[in-house]
Amino acid sequence: SAQKFATDGEAYKPCDPQVIRDR
Repeated sequence: SAQKFATDGEAYKPCDPQVIRDR
């Protein structure tokens, strides 16, 4: 998830609360 988020940047909207919290 971290890799995808870093690649897509803000355009990537993860459904994982952990990733959203990291934002």
